[in-house]
Amino acid sequence: MQTPQQPATKNGPGGEGNQSRDLPLLHPAAEGRLEEICELLGQMLALAETSAEPETPSADRDSMQQEFDRLRDEIDRIADKLEEDS
Repeated sequence: MQTPQQPATKNGPGGEGNQSRDLPLLHPAAEGRLEEICELLGQMLALAETSAEPETPSADRDSMQQEFDRLRDEIDRIADKLEEDS
């Protein structure tokens, strides 16, 4: 008995399929914006970790929150641009 063919996917190392790699390829512009978003998320994570430290003064936490909000707004702007372009 024949089984239906599976759609072509990217395979991970060793040839086994990797669900996170089975995504369609992105347009280069979208891929660049995704990389931007990943960098911004990394900055947000660093701010959150620093802010959560007990030694961080309240005034610094307020500044970090403002920067966090600015980064979130930038991610929203990038996402809106991506949506407009698609």
